Amino acid sequence: MLLPGVGEQELIIAYLDERTTEINKSIERVTAEIGLLREYLARLNADVVTGKLDVRGVQLSGIEPSEELEPLAEADEDEADSETELVGAGEADDAAN
Repeated sequence: MLLPGVGEQELIIAYLDERTTEINKSIERVTAEIGLLREYLARLNADVVTGKLDVRGVQLSGIEPSEELEPLAEADEDEADSETELVGAGEADDAAN
């Protein structure tokens, strides 16, 4: 088996150390950016869920609405019916006590 001389081996090691250092710094930078993007996504989700960000009129390009979703007006009527049922149940509990 042929091996490069000691001097050449040291040059190869120095080159690989330099290159892997650059690669490791790039990995650390990208990992930090991914962490920041995850934080931004979590904050964005929280703002949408709490109503701090209104997304009702947002149009997404390239995404077709799902046929399985019911229109918002029908969903609001169903919610109102559910709330009425809950209020009626609460009144029955109050009358029993």
